[in-house]
Amino acid sequence: MRLIDAQADAAPFEQMAFAGHQVFNRGDAAAGIRRVGRFEKEREGLPACGGEVIEPRVVVWCTGFAPDYRWIGLPVLGDDGYPRHRRGVATDAPGLYFLGLRFQHRVTSSLIGGVGEDAAFIAEQVARRCEALALA
Repeated sequence: MRLIDAQADAAPFEQMAFAGHQVFNRGDAAAGIRRVGRFEKEREGLPACGGEVIEPRVVVWCTGFAPDYRWIGLPVLGDDGYPRHRRGVATDAPGLYFLGLRFQHRVTSSLIGGVGEDAAFIAEQVARRCEALALA
């Protein structure tokens, strides 16, 4: 897993075509995104990545083939052990997003050919949150 420490940025998205979908790309530096190392542990409720404790504004947890939510120390899982969300936006933890969940929004949400539309939706939600935080 890689966490991204995203700073709010008012620069507009550049659009580019990717496999027939619209993908938004601002470039890491231009968007104020700083990539960090692999998630190692939690310190006082914050993620430690690459030996550094970070305070991300947004976390996107991409589940991969075998989901594992044990690391999430927040009350965001339902009785079934899966995240409570609406289209990948955690309902109980502002700033937490999921991508690649089975039936996240459609039957193909967890498949490589179907995750793109969900990814575009999550990217838009992240951008809106960052813009709202920048205005606050």
